[in-house]
Amino acid sequence: MSDRDELGAVMIGAREIYDELVALRGDVRSLTQTHEAVTQTLADHESRLRGLERWRYALPLAAVTSLGTLIAALVKATGTPPSASGHTPAPCPGGLMPHPHIALVGKARSGKDTVAQLLVRHAGFTRLTFADELKAALVRLNPLVVSCCRYEEHRLEDALENHGGWEGAKALGEVRRLLQEYGQAVRDRDPDF
Repeated sequence: MSDRDELGAVMIGAREIYDELVALRGDVRSLTQTHEAVTQTLADHESRLRGLERWRYALPLAAVTSLGTLIAALVKATGTPPSASGHTPAPCPGGLMPHPHIALVGKARSGKDTVAQLLVRHAGFTRLTFADELKAALVRLNPLVVSCCRYEEHRLEDALENHGGWEGAKALGEVRRLLQEYGQAVRDRDPDF
C-alpha cells in the first residue's frame, strides 16, 4: 500500500489552485525584490572596494612624497644640508640645536624604522628608540628562547644572529613575548621608565 492510498481521495478545486498560485506569485515577487536589493547592495560594496583598492597604490607614493617634503622643510628650517658623514651639526645661533625632536609612532611594520633611517641618512638626525635599552638589557641577560614551531632552544644572542637581528627574531614569537614581558616588568618596578 503506498502513501497515496493512505490519504484517500483528495479533492482540490479550481479556486484553491488559483489561491495557491496567487500566493506563490506574491512570494516570488517578494523574493525578486529581496534579490534586487541584495544585488544593489553587493554592487555598492563592490564599487567601494574598487575605490579603496585604487587608493591603496596612491598611499605609498603619498607617504614618500610627505617624507621628502618633511626632510626638505627640516633642511630649510635648520639651514643645514643633509650630511652623509653622520656628524652632528653645530648648534644654531642662540644655542638652539638645528634639529627638532620628532617622534614616530605607528603599528608594527608600518614603516617607522624606515622613516627614521631616512631622517638619519638624509637629514643628519640621531635615532633613539625606547626599546634600545630594553633590548640591550635582554641581550646581556641572554635568556633561553624556545621556538614554538620547531621546538628548538636557542640563546637570545644566537636567535638574533640566526634570524638577521631583532625583526627576524621577533618572528619567532617567543622573542616578542620576552620583550613585552620584560618591558612590562620594568614599568611595574618603575612607572616613569
